[in-house]
Amino acid sequence: MYIECAIKSLANIAEGTIEHKKAVLYAGALEPLNELSKSSDPEISRLAQRAIYNLSNCKEELLPSSFLTSKM
Repeated sequence: MYIECAIKSLANIAEGTIEHKKAVLYAGALEPLNELSKSSDPEISRLAQRAIYNLSNCKEELLPSSFLTSKM
């Protein structure tokens, strides 16, 4: 229940402004979201995938390339 609420929040933030997306990325949320996207719970997996999709569409324009390569 708490995990689902947290993922919903991240997914919603990831649809927000560029500042919101930067905050999620700088907080290191992408790696845990990748793990949650593999969840056996379909709702958790779907929400995590939605957040990842929303973040990955803008990742390059939000962060310097050096930051991205250090996180991958």
